[in-house]
Amino acid sequence: MFDPRRGLVWMAVVALAHQTTAGPQFAYKMISGEASEFTQHRVPLPSDTAVHGLHTTYLVEFAHTAGDMGLWSQKVMVDSKLGLTIAFFTTLSGASVGLTDPSGKAVDLASHEVNVTFPEGDSGSSGNGVQWQFQTPVMLGEYTLVVTMASAKVAEFRHRRATAPCDGVVMVWNEAPETDLLSHPTTLNSILGHQIGLSARVFDSVAHPFAEFVRTKVKPPAKLVGAGGIVKAELIITSPSGVQSVVPMTDTGVGVDETADDGEYAGAIEATEVGPYRMEAMVSGVSSEGAQYTRSAEHTVIVDDPQLVLTDNIYSIVDRKTNRLSIYLMAKPTSSAAKAFVFKPYMEVWGQDTTGASVPIAFSQNLARMENFLVWDFLRLELDLQWIAKANVGTLNGLTAQNIYVQNANDQVVLAIDGSTPITVINDLSEIEAGVTASSSAAIATADALLARVAATYNGEITRVMRDGIPPRRNSTAPRVDGKVLLVHGYCADKNPFEVQASDWTDAVFYDGTKLGHAKSRSNNQFTEDLVTFIESQNLGTFSAVGQSQGGLVILNMLNYFHTGLDEITTGRKIQSIASPYLGNTALTNLGDLAGVLYPECDPPADMGRAGATAWMAGITQSNIDQTNIYRTKYSPGGLFGKGWCNMLMNTLLEGDNDGVVETVFSTPPSGGNVFPITEGWCHMEGMNHPPSFWDTDRNKEMSAAAGRK
Repeated sequence: MFDPRRGLVWMAVVALAHQTTAGPQFAYKMISGEASEFTQHRVPLPSDTAVHGLHTTYLVEFAHTAGDMGLWSQKVMVDSKLGLTIAFFTTLSGASVGLTDPSGKAVDLASHEVNVTFPEGDSGSSGNGVQWQFQTPVMLGEYTLVVTMASAKVAEFRHRRATAPCDGVVMVWNEAPETDLLSHPTTLNSILGHQIGLSARVFDSVAHPFAEFVRTKVKPPAKLVGAGGIVKAELIITSPSGVQSVVPMTDTGVGVDETADDGEYAGAIEATEVGPYRMEAMVSGVSSEGAQYTRSAEHTVIVDDPQLVLTDNIYSIVDRKTNRLSIYLMAKPTSSAAKAFVFKPYMEVWGQDTTGASVPIAFSQNLARMENFLVWDFLRLELDLQWIAKANVGTLNGLTAQNIYVQNANDQVVLAIDGSTPITVINDLSEIEAGVTASSSAAIATADALLARVAATYNGEITRVMRDGIPPRRNSTAPRVDGKVLLVHGYCADKNPFEVQASDWTDAVFYDGTKLGHAKSRSNNQFTEDLVTFIESQNLGTFSAVGQSQGGLVILNMLNYFHTGLDEITTGRKIQSIASPYLGNTALTNLGDLAGVLYPECDPPADMGRAGATAWMAGITQSNIDQTNIYRTKYSPGGLFGKGWCNMLMNTLLEGDNDGVVETVFSTPPSGGNVFPITEGWCHMEGMNHPPSFWDTDRNKEMSAAAGRK
């Protein structure tokens, strides 16, 4: 028989376990939402994270020659009659570059040379490089590119930049959209022991625009051999420890390749190290016009130790005081670091109607640290009983959790996946010790009685507590500062750009991570934790927020996962953003190596690339997306080809219209938000072809006036 006194003891032990969870303590929301959102919160398909490009990237590593020079040489294919661009970046000075055509004749580079820059995140700085543009290449075929450098300078660079992946980067673009390369990782569940790799196909991006794929998530048809398709494909891999390997990519329908002979090639290896794998799909073929081509696509695939293994048990307990269901996702930690880890668990909760048919109730998710009860470990979620009442489910008997997964909250890697598990209703956690594996009739009766009382008074409204859980009490005794607008900078910023024109803003608080000594490169969640700590130090009560670039993602992440005074805004706009890449960035997906050479302290975080950003967005609820207010800009028409640009190099790298960093196609959540029309003639940062968007006084004042204050 259950002893209530014993239960009280166990409850006290559990409370103590909750208090002693390792790591910094933040007020995480216990998030729930409508069943209509199930599909947008499930693990994205790897193909949803795809990028495309007409370029080939080569890492420059100088070899020492007898003449005390460093030498690098590379054969490059020219397959376009419309245009050819070659760019070279290194922090070394004094490099000499030469190019010879297929006949062995030297190409005049000097008359085609322009200086270009690669932005250093959202700072006002850029890495400098050289670019050569040829509008109508005279001869198609195999060219030879040679770069030389004094060996002493190479040695000095390698000493200073011991962590740099290479000595420099060369990129070659052929303006041949009929042989565009689409690529993506083969999995988002990239953990030790799993197969990780890339898939790639060549397609015609004129007949099948990439923006249409982003909208529909339907892959463009791949070109087949004989019609411009891939003839040879290799996966070039550099492991976190620097070990290089090459494996073939195949179209056989075996292993990670899903379908045989469909024109899409895939290759993979087993992940044996934790950390970033550099993966490059290098493909070659013959265009429909008979020109040989080479294309490459680079992705950084983060591999994690999974930290935990999900068991076959999920328990739940109803709380009579709060009318909420605590859900215990049982797991076994696989490393000592698991207790300090920030996880992101997700599940769909399903019930049964009176006929026994399955009924979708709501999803449940949150940020969570591992908690424990005696020798049992778990991630805890919650669900308000009003969600069950709203779904017209009259009993907790037969509850199941479906489409369960757990992510690393910082790099968005999916650590564990489970399909469907029954939710066992118990009276308290002491029943775990007793080995209970099925809901008892007594526990169901107690829970159903409480559910019936909740259902009798539920009016159908979805409340803030239903969506976010119960807000914690404020701990500080210091007077609250209400009515402010919090202004947040972006990734790798050297200042808060809004503070340059502080007079544009009324009652503003400027967050500047550089002044506070915070890391320049941070995941959305790490950035949010720093921001929440700053908010608490400023005693901010009710406030709204405006974010620039990554700052827009961070304030949305804060609204979604953290209890703050942002939730108390009832009039005006809660969050606004300018120039924010909600679905990631092509350049940060493809060119992490270039950032590593030019400014390793700004190595891009995983959730700024396409795969990480898409996986991060899957966790944002529709109710919070609906509260985003999104401003975007782009270049004005003009320039060499009449289309305009903000940054010449970036315009070659990025997909379609852009502000020099953020691509229009990736500048909004896929399911909405309050999106304003694009404004032309403004760029992302200082030093570009037009002024930075944060210098627009009229827009700044508009955002300040619209910001919620109470």
